[in-house]
Amino acid sequence: MENIFEYYNGREISYKRKAFYISLNVNSKKELLKEFAEKLKFPDYFGYNWDALDECLKDLDWLNATDIIIHHEKNIIINEIDFKIYIEILADAVLYWNNDGACTLIVGFPIEYKEKIEKYLHKEPGKI
Repeated sequence: MENIFEYYNGREISYKRKAFYISLNVNSKKELLKEFAEKLKFPDYFGYNWDALDECLKDLDWLNATDIIIHHEKNIIINEIDFKIYIEILADAVLYWNNDGACTLIVGFPIEYKEKIEKYLHKEPGKI
């Protein structure tokens, strides 16, 4: 999996097209899921778990956007197992939308996350 995510230095990154923008700065899995539900206006049936996040990230019709950007700020403080699951869900969603063509999903992280994320993306499924 090459170039699934974008990485940047500093707090801000500029994108060359108008897009839905979400900024994440979270300290727990619960906070992360709540932030997604609020910022991306997930439906009421959102179950605040990883499966629900995966499902909603692959069905974003209610946003009426052709480009969706998930922009992470520096604080993503969740345990290692949850972080790996989160990265896998995001990578799967990016690939899903790249193949679908209905919209573009862009996920950006601070550059200091690159090594950790790339390590997870290249491990065997189910391994930490």
